[in-house]
Amino acid sequence: SVIPATGSGSGSGFSLDLGFDFDFGADAGGAVGEAYIENQGDAPASPRFRIDGPIQNPTILNNSTGQKIALIYTLGVGEFMIVDTVDRSIKLGGTVNRYGSLNYAVSDWWDLEPGSTDVRILAAGYSAPAALTVYWRHSFI
Repeated sequence: SVIPATGSGSGSGFSLDLGFDFDFGADAGGAVGEAYIENQGDAPASPRFRIDGPIQNPTILNNSTGQKIALIYTLGVGEFMIVDTVDRSIKLGGTVNRYGSLNYAVSDWWDLEPGSTDVRILAAGYSAPAALTVYWRHSFI
């Protein structure tokens, strides 16, 4: 489902993967997509992200904490990158290792804390049909 730039998303159950696509619409702060992700559990959840091109140098920002996962990479039309915070991997097309595209100087691996997290996608450039999809499970201790 597509979330407008000012929308929010939540899911039910703790064992289902949930995914939301960000709608791209740039604002003055450089954010090209934004959503509020709800972890209804009582423990941090490790998200997995799918970035679809075309997009240049995407950054996945946890605007609630300021942490980010920044990539130095340009994805073309039809290309996608999977960023997995569980195994800390970055894979082009879901299979080809592109961990070297991580901008180490500014990146931190982060989780979705219990409650709502403001997640944004930033980019040096993008065009339709660029998208970010977030997958997570509500996590419980």
